[in-house]
Amino acid sequence: MTEQTPGPWEVTRGTGERLRVVDASHNVPCIATVHGRNGNVVADANLISAAPDLLIACESLLAAFSLDATAFLDASVIARAAIKKAAGRSTQVTPH
Repeated sequence: MTEQTPGPWEVTRGTGERLRVVDASHNVPCIATVHGRNGNVVADANLISAAPDLLIACESLLAAFSLDATAFLDASVIARAAIKKAAGRSTQVTPH
């Protein structure tokens, strides 16, 4: 399997009404361009930008199920942060 672009990813303004999802270190010019007229552009961009965080959260939770309660609590903190980012409650669109 080919590796994905490492996170974190963030949302930046593109041209016009478009938003761009880029890696936070700006090594990749653009992971995705999000545009549309359905009013969900920001929500969609937030969800895409949270993909690396959601992957880590899911992997952490699965690993924690086989460990102890402390590991599970640590993994749940990671998961909650990823969910907030995906839902657009912890990240802002930043200018490019």
